[in-house]
Amino acid sequence: LTDKLQQILFSENIDNKIKSPDVNRSENEYNITIRSILHGNHRYPHRAVNQKKSGTATLSFTLLSTGMVNDSSITSSSGYRILDRAAITMLKRSTPFPPFPTDINKNHLDFIIPVEFKLNNHSTYIKY
Repeated sequence: LTDKLQQILFSENIDNKIKSPDVNRSENEYNITIRSILHGNHRYPHRAVNQKKSGTATLSFTLLSTGMVNDSSITSSSGYRILDRAAITMLKRSTPFPPFPTDINKNHLDFIIPVEFKLNNHSTYIKY
């Protein structure tokens, strides 16, 4: 593994916490905050709903300690450009994020987030 901590926000845990010896309580709480902000900014494009397009786009980004996004990309496509763009737009709507708490002694965190678009309830959500 690299010296960068990969925050993989994909968990079946009921408390949505990341289970890793390298992640402290403050990082878990910060990760939950980031997911909540992203979730609040999701939009399922109406055109994609009308065309019955669904899928999961994997969004990766580097978050600086200031709360600014340094780099972002879709590392795994949903199969539909409109959904991939919606995942990136969700990230853009969410920035800037709150700065890191003082007890997170890192200058950045790398996030990998699956953003799922499902037609059954016409909503987008982040898998936990």
